[in-house]
Amino acid sequence: MAFRSGSARPIGDDDPNNLIESVLDRVRALIERFDNPETPYLAEPVPRWAPRFSDYRHLERVTAREDEE
Repeated sequence: MAFRSGSARPIGDDDPNNLIESVLDRVRALIERFDNPETPYLAEPVPRWAPRFSDYRHLERVTAREDEE
């Protein structure tokens, strides 16, 4: 049986194929979501907790208006 990290509740049933298919469905949904050019890539989703320097800031996909905020 598989469990979420930090949880005593099982996810899915005992069949690993069902768990694999569930994970693949979630990954496909994320790929579909971020394949849309309108979906921003946020290296720092919560700006007040952003580090002073970021190895990922250059990978963000945001409009110029969003970048100014």
